[in-house]
Amino acid sequence: DVGLALETNTIRNRDLTITNKVFQYLEAGLQVIATPTQGQREVVERLAAPHVLLADFTPTSLQVVLHQLLNPEASSI
Repeated sequence: DVGLALETNTIRNRDLTITNKVFQYLEAGLQVIATPTQGQREVVERLAAPHVLLADFTPTSLQVVLHQLLNPEASSI
């Protein structure tokens, strides 16, 4: 199971804060995949793997990460 925390950085509040769902995912012991907002970047960079911060806000970035998670033998994150 994976906790998906997709936020936009165009709304200042969403860019700066960490949403409650991130904390819920962490409490549940889930791996978190997050968009690189300032708030979520702060959390993911302070945590050890396997949490993942997307490279950018595009669907392609999410596709790459999901592909890597589903096919770990293909490449590492």
